[in-house]
Amino acid sequence: MLRKLSLIVVCALVSVGARGQTQALPSLATLSGDLLALVAAGDQRSVRVIARGDVDIIRRLAARDGLRVGRVLDGFVVLEGPLVDIAALRSVAGVEAISRDARVASFMSVSAKAMAADQARRASSGLLGIGGYPAVTGRGVGVAVVDSGIASHPALDRKVVAAVSFVSGDPSTADAYGHGTHIAGIIAGNATSVTSLYQGGIAPGAHLVNVRVLGADGSGYTSDVIAGIQWAVANRARYGIRILNLSLGHPTVEPCLTDPLCLAVERAVGEGVVVVASAGNSGKNAAGEPVLASVTTPGVAPSAITVGALNTWGTVSRHDDTVATYSS
Repeated sequence: MLRKLSLIVVCALVSVGARGQTQALPSLATLSGDLLALVAAGDQRSVRVIARGDVDIIRRLAARDGLRVGRVLDGFVVLEGPLVDIAALRSVAGVEAISRDARVASFMSVSAKAMAADQARRASSGLLGIGGYPAVTGRGVGVAVVDSGIASHPALDRKVVAAVSFVSGDPSTADAYGHGTHIAGIIAGNATSVTSLYQGGIAPGAHLVNVRVLGADGSGYTSDVIAGIQWAVANRARYGIRILNLSLGHPTVEPCLTDPLCLAVERAVGEGVVVVASAGNSGKNAAGEPVLASVTTPGVAPSAITVGALNTWGTVSRHDDTVATYSS
């Protein structure tokens, strides 16, 4: 009993500081799952990460340890350096989380009739004025297409009201990959004579904002996407942006509570912007077997409207529609 009491007293003395105040052990900043795996494997490679926390403290730490500072965002700093030096930042007060600055990739419509968009675009007078509704075309609604850029095309003539690029090292806003233009056409394209199969976008009255974050290979850094999101939110009043479209993503490796891309989406929604994200195209593996829990980030963000892929089987009727086997 005396020995047990002595141990309690010693523990109490160790936990009390010079001024009699309890000293809490420093809490470690969280690491994303992919970084944890590298640390556990003893990997010594140089990594590019997104550090969340006090931006000024993180920048001072980077200068002290010789880490390269990339993009500085609202609440985030992009760092690059040896994994061992990056991981050492976990114990410093002011650093809350460290995530891999993962490469995101683009994800590629179903017909307007299958979604009843053609019905929404037609006004109805109702019966003797009862039950009538106006045509819904998206007029006055700005959609920020956060993607690979938007190319010049007859279907998108006078649709794009602003264009910016956040692709690291590439200021061009042109679409060198094609995915962003494809998405823009689905959203708000004008009907053209280019092909009889294309009858215009889902919301032909909407206007577009080209926020380029993916390069010529259709991929880009997570931090570039976050920069694009933050710019769109900051400029939402100027360009009438009410919707953000994110048809892109990377594998989910950490909870949304710490994932930088999820946090950027949640903040955007908190500012009143609707965020639409793709679920991803990883619903089955190479052997054709279903892959569960394969929704990508930012599709896993709680406040995002996450969209999967649909197989209409070539019919307008919905009774035979199924989720595409590749859809996450």
